[in-house]
Amino acid sequence: MRKDERSEAMLKMARELARHGHRLPMIEALLKANGFNKASVFLNQPHIHNELIDIADRVRRGEQAGKETESSAASQETIS
Repeated sequence: MRKDERSEAMLKMARELARHGHRLPMIEALLKANGFNKASVFLNQPHIHNELIDIADRVRRGEQAGKETESSAASQETIS
């Protein structure tokens, strides 16, 4: 696999992991476990680092809001 193809594959996998709410240390560990030995160098690039943090943060905020909404609805049913 050529260097640019490996970088694309690594970025694709990193984005997918971030979409599941994983933080950078977990993304790095999973990339390394899948044979991307230069994951730490790759993830330390500012534009990639910031993009993955943004993706994961948005996902975690969305999941958290959804859980709060469910618990609020359940408590409202109990009150009624």
